Parts: sequence; structure tokens; C-alpha cells
Amino acid sequence: MPERDYHDYVFKGGKLVGEFEAMYRETDVVPWHQDKQAQEWFCDIALSMLSASAPYQKVVDIGCGLGYFTARVHPLCKSLIGIDISPTAVQRAKRFFPEIEFSVADIRSEDFSFGQFDLVIAKDLFWYVFPQMETVAKNITAMANRDGHLFIFKSFPSLSKEFVGKEKIPNPDALLGYFLGPFGLEHSCLVKRHLYENEGPMVMYFLRRISTNSKWR
Repeated sequence: MPERDYHDYVFKGGKLVGEFEAMYRETDVVPWHQDKQAQEWFCDIALSMLSASAPYQKVVDIGCGLGYFTARVHPLCKSLIGIDISPTAVQRAKRFFPEIEFSVADIRSEDFSFGQFDLVIAKDLFWYVFPQMETVAKNITAMANRDGHLFIFKSFPSLSKEFVGKEKIPNPDALLGYFLGPFGLEHSCLVKRHLYENEGPMVMYFLRRISTNSKWR
């Protein structure tokens, strides 16, 4: 039986599958080429945006996967934790980067509680949690302390075509709209077409918590 491509564990037949633990456990390749992508120019831009407000006391990276991007954030903060839904991913991240704390957690859970942080990172997260987008946004908002920051990094498919999750996040403005109110936008970066001809914009938003009386509370 041929080995499944890691994409098949995530999206198949135009639907979100979301078998992330099975993906990390059963495939030999590095999903999304996380090791290589963490060194790409767009991650350099992300680190440059984050560096402007560094150092941070407490930072959390949501959906950290194998921890490659998390490791690049490590020099910018005193305390750092990466969280992911996959126990296998977390186990490997701990082995790759023993100097960083990693933990299993599900940001989609209604009873999610993980403390508060000076910086919350949500990189390449939302396509994989969009069915619970309102709950995810609520949980992320609760993780940012007073005057804390939120960093969103998201690549979009071509906006002129149909794609999985478009009903929840049709464009970058819609994604940002889930967080405006509790947060104010401080900096943004938009790359209109980032890697391939059929791909859409890549966006980075750096926001600051401005209200504890948010629409989520």
C-alpha cells in the first residue's frame, strides 16, 4: 500500500480532514517542509516585525508543529512555550529543541485555558481550525495579557477561486476582523503573491491588546 502524502491527512476531497496526530506519526517527510520554511525570507520578515518590540517576558506559539519557527523566536523572549494538538509533534519538538518548552493543547476546545502571555503567535494556524474559528479567536484573545501582543502570519490561496475555509475567512480583512476590538493593529505586512502563480496574498499582522472588555467576554 503506497504511503499517504501528508496533505491527505489535512485536506482531501475539498474538505478539512484534520488528522494531525496520524500525519506526524505515519509520514516520514517533514509536513509543510517546516525545517526549510523556517529559514525562508518571509520568516525573516516575521522575525524582523517581532524584534521591534522585543524582548518579551512570556511568549506562546500556537500550532508550533515541530518547533522550527518557535526556535527562531526563542532569542527574543525570556520564557517561551510552543503548543500543538499532536503529541507526536510535541515529542519531536522537545527532542529537536530541548531548551524550549513544548506542550500538547487544543486551541479549538471550548474549555481551553492556558494562562496569559506578552506575545501570542498564530502562524499558519487558521486554515486548520476554521470550523471553530469563533472559539479559536476567543481563546487566543484570552491568552493575551493587558497590553500584550498578537502576531498573525497567514498565507491565502488565490482569493478569486474557491478554497476550503473561504466561508469563514474569505480574505485577509475578514481574518483581521475576528480580532479587532480587543486588539488594535500596530503593524502589518502584505505580500500580494508570495510563492507561486496560483497563490494569493501572504499577510502578517502585529496587534496589541487594547481592551479587556472584548466582544468575546
